[in-house]
Amino acid sequence: MVYPFTRLFGTIAFLSFGVVFLGGAAAARAETLKEQIVGSWEITSISNQYDDGKRISPFGAGGMGRYVFGKNGLFSETIIGEPRAELKSDDPRHPDAFVVVNLGHYTVDEAKKEIFYKIEHAGYSARNGSERTLTATVNGNTATFITAKIKDKIGTFSFEAAAKRVE
Repeated sequence: MVYPFTRLFGTIAFLSFGVVFLGGAAAARAETLKEQIVGSWEITSISNQYDDGKRISPFGAGGMGRYVFGKNGLFSETIIGEPRAELKSDDPRHPDAFVVVNLGHYTVDEAKKEIFYKIEHAGYSARNGSERTLTATVNGNTATFITAKIKDKIGTFSFEAAAKRVE
């Protein structure tokens, strides 16, 4: 009766080999950019990088914010700068800091590592309906998000935000 047990243990060993090695191959599959960005990201630094080399922090050194990317394609961006004396008011509906709030939907171009988002509602109504592009570089729980070129009264720049995943 040694033969049936040998066959049984051989079959178990063979199946175990398949589970360990094939299961490991599936686990080693690289995540897509969309899978990597889903969740909440705390913005840890913010700057405008101008084409002429100038870098400024329009929200001040204490500026902070969040990106939130939902699995369902919902997107939100909130950035709040340091309080500014010239913006002080007794009306709580008038912020005393530069504020950016954008809500909308996003899609991801995996080949280009770009996030395309459409702003449906914004704190600055001129952005409603506009579309933007972010280039994303994700390294575990840290990421860098860089916008396509934007023009303002100073020049042409890319908005750059470093972020860490909110656990």
